[in-house]
Amino acid sequence: MLIRSWDRGTEAEWRGWLADGRDFGLLAANGTEGRGPVLVPTHFLLTGDEIVLHLGAPNPVWAAIRADPRVTLAVTDDYAFAAGAWRAEPYVPTSYYASVHFSATATVVEDAAGKAVNASSPTSSPTGPGARR
Repeated sequence: MLIRSWDRGTEAEWRGWLADGRDFGLLAANGTEGRGPVLVPTHFLLTGDEIVLHLGAPNPVWAAIRADPRVTLAVTDDYAFAAGAWRAEPYVPTSYYASVHFSATATVVEDAAGKAVNASSPTSSPTGPGARR
């Protein structure tokens, strides 16, 4: 994806954009050996500098994360398609959109105590980041 320097938002801008109700993204993990990447649409919660999400046990992304914990979460919204006729010659169509990509190392929390800590966080309430208003 091409992002020109004048289009790149500040941290305050992208955090504000996410806090305005954007809590759904596409989680990408490298596939297990010999397989392509695994992509999972999922809700998430941004708490400070940590992204918290919950996925069901049978989800195929778990094998990929255990094999390689490096993941990307992409959140895209505010998009528009500009048909070629709207632009000057040679009338090439394009899309305009806002997107935030996180590159991270996933930590799998499987024990009940660890899950309880994340679930009881004050930022996991409906008024926290990513909550629909």
